[in-house]
Amino acid sequence: MTTPLIETRDLTRTFTVGSGNYGPRHVLTAVSDVNLCLQESETLGIAGESGCGKSTLARLLMGLLRPSAGEVRFKGTTLAAMSSHELSAFRQSVQIVFQDPYSSLNPRMRIGEIIGEPLLIHKLAKGNSLRERVAEIMDQVGLSPDHAARYPHEFSGGQRQRIGIARALAVNPQVVIADEPVSALDLSIQAQIINLLLELKRRHTLSFVFIAHDLSVVRHISDRIAIMYLGKIVESGSRDAVFSAFLHPYTESLLSAVPQINQSGRHPRVRLTGDVPSPLVRQPGCPFSSRCPHSRELCRQALPPLEEKEPGHHAACHFSRELYR
Repeated sequence: MTTPLIETRDLTRTFTVGSGNYGPRHVLTAVSDVNLCLQESETLGIAGESGCGKSTLARLLMGLLRPSAGEVRFKGTTLAAMSSHELSAFRQSVQIVFQDPYSSLNPRMRIGEIIGEPLLIHKLAKGNSLRERVAEIMDQVGLSPDHAARYPHEFSGGQRQRIGIARALAVNPQVVIADEPVSALDLSIQAQIINLLLELKRRHTLSFVFIAHDLSVVRHISDRIAIMYLGKIVESGSRDAVFSAFLHPYTESLLSAVPQINQSGRHPRVRLTGDVPSPLVRQPGCPFSSRCPHSRELCRQALPPLEEKEPGHHAACHFSRELYR
């Protein structure tokens, strides 16, 4: 088996939070014991409701945050063991497209400077070659090279996200981490950006980590999918396996909430009850047990491991084989 481009091993990230200077301090676990891998030319979709740790995971994969425990590996080498030269090569190979196209661009820089800045930092181009490369990548993402001297505020939200994509692609990366790149855009613009990402993946042989809470988008663009809940991966597998033969009650509830035109073929609506556990309190058992309609005493006492239930299909549920035969 080939070495994954990106791999995580028991990846965990905690934050210390408190109320004011004299209030009690608590530990918030944003990402907990996550094991993932991304293969070459693959799109790994990461889905889950807001606050489940998706964006924190993206920043850990990028090396923008240091893990509290566990590790991130790039081509078999852990980021913590990389030299400064290796880290520079990693940062060129792995780029990110941020969620908000309004706050992720420097309003004081022209877009030609924004797109060209990574090329200058990595010393890949300068002078005429820099201008030619910026014009080339702007054309690839559907922007006119004649607009390179304009500022971000002169563009719409969809155009700004194209600028962010162009900036990520400027240094010819191997991996692009897209952190909810269409959630702030209108529906028609979302379709344009998703089709652009698919075309760029084909043209440049890219690998994607695509993060979103919209399962319809994740299904359209991903090869494999991981479902997150309260910082943990509760199910992972191929796109068809997760959507057509899910093995976790949380995945079932998410899929049942997806609007569909053909009502006869949709999943029965699962209405969750109970309270969402606080990420500030580590409780025994399955983190979904307080809301799961199939919860039993074992679920509240023992944490189910993420284990392979079917070939290539993992789930963290004590009773998945019984529930989803």
